Amino acid sequence: MSPRAIDTEEIRSASTSDPELQLVRNCITDNTLYNLPSGFKGISNELCVANDIALRGTRIVLPKALLSRAIKVAHEDHAGVTRCKHRLRSKLWWPGMDTDVETFVKCCHPCQVSSQPSHPTPIHSTPLPNGPWEHLALNICGPFPTGEYALVLIDYYSRWAEVEMVTATTSARILKWLESVFATHGYPIVLQTDNAKYFTSAEFRGYP
Repeated sequence: MSPRAIDTEEIRSASTSDPELQLVRNCITDNTLYNLPSGFKGISNELCVANDIALRGTRIVLPKALLSRAIKVAHEDHAGVTRCKHRLRSKLWWPGMDTDVETFVKCCHPCQVSSQPSHPTPIHSTPLPNGPWEHLALNICGPFPTGEYALVLIDYYSRWAEVEMVTATTSARILKWLESVFATHGYPIVLQTDNAKYFTSAEFRGYP
């Protein structure tokens, strides 16, 4: 039986009942980052909260109750450690994620038979910009079971998050939303994306 996908409401519900993420959210909202759990201290400048969900950049910090299911979804086709990590890293994060994935895949007999040993790609913290709204990161999470996607825009300096739920991820739809955000906050110096197809179209590259 295939593992069931995880929607935003389930993530929000599990996050609010997760003691560690409750502490993380309180530290962010109260600006007491020195009290963050040890697994979060090295990335404190990348953390923010949107709709009761903790984010690292544009990636959702997944509560412990959902970790196993997320790994099972990413590993459903038995593609191996590297691809499983890549799928998870593009949208999600939690402390010790690489170790959890490696442990899970090591217990998967088909993967051990068909795959070669691989070395994890190191993850580095993003340097803190000089001021607010200079360096932004844009990503898309989903699709969720509702058919919606979450457009997530993060300011790396202030950890301010702008989130929009959409049913289409065309370049035109993304640019329309970005224009409304930039009309309020101004244009950034750097807009970082994961180079997905909707971010590399001629329409997107030609945006001012």
